[in-house]
Amino acid sequence: MEVWRGDTVTYRLVPDHETTFAQAWAELPPALCYIARIPIAVEMARYGFGEDGEKAVTDISEVPAFLVRSTLAEIVRDDDVVKACSAEFVKSLKERKQNFPETAGIIFVGNDLNREDDTETNAHARQVAQAVRQFDSSLDIKIATSTSDENPREVLDEFQNGMGDVLIVKQMGGVGMDVPRLKVCLDLSTFRTESLYVQRICRVATVWQPTADSDDLVLTATYITPDDPFSEALFDNFIRREGGDAEMVTPAELDYIRTETSEQQRIPDWYVPTGNTSIGHMKDTEQRTAEGSWLDPVRKLASILPEVLNKRTEPELANIMERENIVIDPENHVHHGYGELQVASTPAPVQIRDLNAEHKKARGRAARLGRQVANKRKKAGDTDPHLYASVFMDHKRRCGIAVGKRLEDMEIAELERLAESFQRELAS
Repeated sequence: MEVWRGDTVTYRLVPDHETTFAQAWAELPPALCYIARIPIAVEMARYGFGEDGEKAVTDISEVPAFLVRSTLAEIVRDDDVVKACSAEFVKSLKERKQNFPETAGIIFVGNDLNREDDTETNAHARQVAQAVRQFDSSLDIKIATSTSDENPREVLDEFQNGMGDVLIVKQMGGVGMDVPRLKVCLDLSTFRTESLYVQRICRVATVWQPTADSDDLVLTATYITPDDPFSEALFDNFIRREGGDAEMVTPAELDYIRTETSEQQRIPDWYVPTGNTSIGHMKDTEQRTAEGSWLDPVRKLASILPEVLNKRTEPELANIMERENIVIDPENHVHHGYGELQVASTPAPVQIRDLNAEHKKARGRAARLGRQVANKRKKAGDTDPHLYASVFMDHKRRCGIAVGKRLEDMEIAELERLAESFQRELAS
């Protein structure tokens, strides 16, 4: 016998550029869909959260996150919850299919629990599939999990090639699958982390051109989930922090919108309009605010007159445009009151600030200095078992920052104040 030796070649893939989610949303047309979150209220009395045993005065959105975490696995398997979520999923999917029949949806479910009342393989996936079929038996539902009867890789390949209306997966369907026709997501998984959330929501966030007509661009996606605090926080943190256009719509509001506007639109994207959408409030590092509906006009003004961003932030410009009655006509002429502004022929260069990078840098500095303060106190004999947390609580109070506020949620100015406070203790 001969000894066979083979060479191993390792390739390291290095991206030649990086596109942030904010950039993808800011493109015209955007590379990512605008996202509508439809939260399904869950009555919590049956889980021991009601008052005096009365039926349901407390819904899931009012229950503290740490209490919801322990019951989330039970909540997403509750027949009534599955039925309510499936009804909204089917309704949203059918509306989109009226315009583009190839439109599909994806559902994330929980793992098998391996308990006495849940011994069936893929029990949760089958429960959800049955509920979906009750609302529309014509839908072709595919289940692709590691414990499926069929080969999950083959099922995913078939789905990517256009076979099937609904794909039910656990975690494996959240990574590396690009199917632009997926436009409705139902999240009944028990896992709520930011990395998994980004993977799930990005399954439906790709802009889709369903026909050869360049005007047929589906620019919105629908994300349906029980109204648990984790889902809401992840939605806010990811979509709004990253610069996306998003809106939360309750089923009751959505039913009204459907009734009032369904005859006026070709694509069922009414609940997340692609222009002049209110996204709450804009805010800059100096805490100046403006209505989010001014974001599009401000960006359009900046594209015509780039020099306006040299000394003004977007909220400042929004307030000036509103106060001075500055409008932009369809020909991109800027009007101030009743006159027209002259566009500079050689505009000054635009100064661009990467606020995400600045925030990350300020956050890292505060965390690093906080650890140094904790180490200094430890060397001085401080035996507090929660020393690191105590240091941050102490200095947040000194800086007038809410004790429960996380570094990720602080403004850059707050992070800088916190770092300076740490610096003063280190110097003392």
